[in-house]
Amino acid sequence: MAAIQKTFTQAGDLIANLGGGANNPGQSIVVQVTGGGTLTLRLEGSLDGTNFVGLMGKNLATGADTPANGDMTAAGLYRFDVSAIDYVQLRCSAFTSGTLVGLVEYGDVATRA
Repeated sequence: MAAIQKTFTQAGDLIANLGGGANNPGQSIVVQVTGGGTLTLRLEGSLDGTNFVGLMGKNLATGADTPANGDMTAAGLYRFDVSAIDYVQLRCSAFTSGTLVGLVEYGDVATRA
């Protein structure tokens, strides 16, 4: 498993090149969000590396799905299946104030609870 961490403090901040489908079949990405404020992190996927859209995931603490666009506005642990996605990025899509830290870990779905 690989892990990447970033502090998000403005709209447009992102972690790019998180891997996915063609390069890593059977992968999931787990995002741990800590901190607070009025900002939104979004996990996005693309097949061509240019046109990204939000991905739906699951809040592992509550079992609830994220919104269809993958927005994460609160601290928590979220899992996303990216087995069919070639390019994945975590981006701050909206920012008013505060700081969120995104810790991203990815690995084989079969090894994740």
